[in-house]
Amino acid sequence: MTIVSPAFFGIPTAPTAPPKTNNIQIATTAYVDAAVAAGGGGTGAGPTGPTGPTGATGAAGAAGTPGAAGPTGPTGAAGTPGAIGPTGPTGATGPTGPSTPSVALPLMNGTAAAGVATPYTREDHVHPTDTSRAAASALASYLPLTGGALAGPGNLTVGGTLGVTGNVTLSSGSTTIGASALAGNAILSLQAAAGQNKSVSYYSGTTPRWAVFSNSAAESSGNVGSDFVIQRYSDAGAAIDNPLVITRSTGAVTLANALNVTGNSTFTGAITGQSTILSQSGLYVDAAAGTQRGVWGRTSGSTRWSLILGNNATEGGSNAGSEFLINRYSDAGAFIDAPLTITRSTGQVHFTNAVIVDSAQINLNGATSANRALYGLTSNSLRWHLMLGNNTAEGGSNLGSDCAIGRYSDAGAFIDTPMSIKRSTAVTTFSVAIVNGPSDRRLKENIAPLKGSLDKVLKLQGVSFNFIADEEKRPQIGLIAQDVEPVVPEVIQQFGDDGKLALDYPKLTALLIEAVKELQGRVAVLEAKLATET
Repeated sequence: MTIVSPAFFGIPTAPTAPPKTNNIQIATTAYVDAAVAAGGGGTGAGPTGPTGPTGATGAAGAAGTPGAAGPTGPTGAAGTPGAIGPTGPTGATGPTGPSTPSVALPLMNGTAAAGVATPYTREDHVHPTDTSRAAASALASYLPLTGGALAGPGNLTVGGTLGVTGNVTLSSGSTTIGASALAGNAILSLQAAAGQNKSVSYYSGTTPRWAVFSNSAAESSGNVGSDFVIQRYSDAGAAIDNPLVITRSTGAVTLANALNVTGNSTFTGAITGQSTILSQSGLYVDAAAGTQRGVWGRTSGSTRWSLILGNNATEGGSNAGSEFLINRYSDAGAFIDAPLTITRSTGQVHFTNAVIVDSAQINLNGATSANRALYGLTSNSLRWHLMLGNNTAEGGSNLGSDCAIGRYSDAGAFIDTPMSIKRSTAVTTFSVAIVNGPSDRRLKENIAPLKGSLDKVLKLQGVSFNFIADEEKRPQIGLIAQDVEPVVPEVIQQFGDDGKLALDYPKLTALLIEAVKELQGRVAVLEAKLATET
């Protein structure tokens, strides 16, 4: 059967036209195979003829236009690995390299980089000590990893935890503990068993000057022991004393010497001074002249009292200025007044309000030639003084330091001494008339004239004498109380605890008046009788 093939031009397309379709389309391989299998040709199927001889190979046709690329097919399965090939023969030995070692020392502090020099063999590759920063003779100055002393110059900076079980000595430089950015806590911990000192010492050269430590006082319940101490040393390095000790159990601060405060300080607990300047125990508050120096007492931050140990009054010589005051304050902490002031130049004590002494006494103590007195003032202007020991020198036999009452004018100027009492003789002197009590008739009853006054006067004996205690034996005149008592007991008084007697001399005036009147009556009778006889 002869199959007529259409002309070969164009691009095969699918699907190919059905069999027996007459066109010039290029058939696909699938179409041709189907046509061959179906035995297309004439309308009747004849018997198959014998196979003819192979025809000669036709000339190659012209190359057709390339068809469009077909879709990519699926990836095939991996093939079985092939067997390992036989080992190749050993290569020939290469030539021996140069054996002369480098004379240069390895760089220990340079930037890391691959070397280019001929390498040493591993057995003799030695890194010598880095001598680019220090000579080999200074190796003893560096701290070995297994311990030793770090005595070299420079600073030691520790950013983490440095554990030391022995002593750390810094002979120069500094030790910085903490992060360089100062973002975290910096802590230096000194650890030792209870009963052992935990100390930081400060030296000048090799000689100690100061030590700050938790001492070896035994620890027990109640936070006892391991107290905080600051100790000082002499020029020779010997311990002198402990200027400051803080007791761990109580928190009390003990100062061995003076406490000098140049600014304001607030103390919430007690201050105990043991020895200070001039061997006196005390708290010193120091400031420039014209500046107030004081100690304040407060309740929950609100002032109640202040003790001013030198106010801001200007110092101008002769001990003037820097007066002593006690100030009081209200519940709101506002100043009220100064109940007590002492003037430094005179020593005078001024009370703003009343002074009340209950079951006690006030002692005025001064030198033998100094006045000891109480003063009464009106708006700071003197009115009276009670001199309980004037400036009359004491000379034995109770002489001197006499008592006196002085009065002053409206301007505060001294006027006179209305009354004075000699200490040696107890003699009282009045500089003005004595008013011996009230004598108004309206105050009296049972009024009656005196009788027998002349007889009583005649029984009295005036005498001269001197007081036994008066070393000068100055003459006195008067009466003896024991002689007067049986005659005129109304004028007798007792003084002192030993029953001594005294006379109320003014009361004798009434007796003397009536005695004179009686005597005058007798004279009148005699004169009348004499006149009649002549």
